[in-house]
Amino acid sequence: MDKLLIKVLEQASQRFELESKYMPIERWNESVFRFLFSRELATLDATVIQFIECEKIDLVLHSSNDIGFVEFKFYIHNPSYDKYTGAPKGIKKSYPSPNNECQFHKCIQTLRDREHRNNLRKFVVLFYADPKDIPNQRYTKYYGDLKNLEDTYNVKVLCSTAPVCNSSPIECNALLLELV
Repeated sequence: MDKLLIKVLEQASQRFELESKYMPIERWNESVFRFLFSRELATLDATVIQFIECEKIDLVLHSSNDIGFVEFKFYIHNPSYDKYTGAPKGIKKSYPSPNNECQFHKCIQTLRDREHRNNLRKFVVLFYADPKDIPNQRYTKYYGDLKNLEDTYNVKVLCSTAPVCNSSPIECNALLLELV
């Protein structure tokens, strides 16, 4: 299953360039990202049955005798806007922080705590994007060091890719992690 999911992430990442031309990454959320991933999976292997938000798991996959639990994390610098004027409020809805890192850790731990079976594999698909003009407050600080990520969270990085995002000057990263 890991080889298929690697290919899915790589192909979904390639679609970012086209999709972000019309819909900037700043307007995306985890559900949009999961849709792109799921669509690519269906395109590459229609025999894999996908269950979205199944018992509080973002995506459950059934393939032959294999089962995969997949959690998605989607982190971008997301400004807050005034609903009447559309003007930026100066505060952000989401940004890199220790709290954000704590939520990521909780996601991994919750997935790890789920009952294990011999044919079950557990994955996290992580997407994060940093504006190039913000040098200090970056998701890369928390998730960019792949060796540290593996050691800290006891995961294996199966794939790391840098999707091209056509919106504002932004650096995007997508990772496929497997819990070990």
